[in-house]
Amino acid sequence: MRITPAIIATAAMLVAWASNAQPAEDPTGPWAMMLSVPYDPGGQPVIGWISENDAPGPPESEEHYINEHWEMMLHQPASMDSDPERWTLRRMRYVCGDSTVAVLETRTFQGETLVETTGPESSSGIIPHTLAAFTINAVCRNGIADAAPRAADRAAATAEQVAFLERWNGSR
Repeated sequence: MRITPAIIATAAMLVAWASNAQPAEDPTGPWAMMLSVPYDPGGQPVIGWISENDAPGPPESEEHYINEHWEMMLHQPASMDSDPERWTLRRMRYVCGDSTVAVLETRTFQGETLVETTGPESSSGIIPHTLAAFTINAVCRNGIADAAPRAADRAAATAEQVAFLERWNGSR
């Protein structure tokens, strides 16, 4: 077999694809809380957690700024999924100037066990008053607010989320 430039190029592409196809290690923390505005008055907020290792500072320009980061979603009281042991990690991509978001990968867990990996998904526009709208503010403009609740790991995030929702519901 003769080694040609085309074979070398193909081999290089396969090596690059294989290295990119390897799943990144699951982020373990620290995490910063993100909130969405409830859809209805008296409704529950949607809480997400962004990996602080991915939390950017303010960009010089939003026009071409792209941020990729991990988001963790724990059980939500108003969730259609009633199982409090299910949670997800999502690798997200925000193209700030276009106000679009895409899920690059979703890992769904049952307790400590990975039960499903999906993705990528097509990008979509940001819809106002959703978790994505809050997130794009956090990842595209000002970074995570200093006052945002923090958690060292998933267990601490779970406890902080429960405490936050108790305060939220007790203040009404």
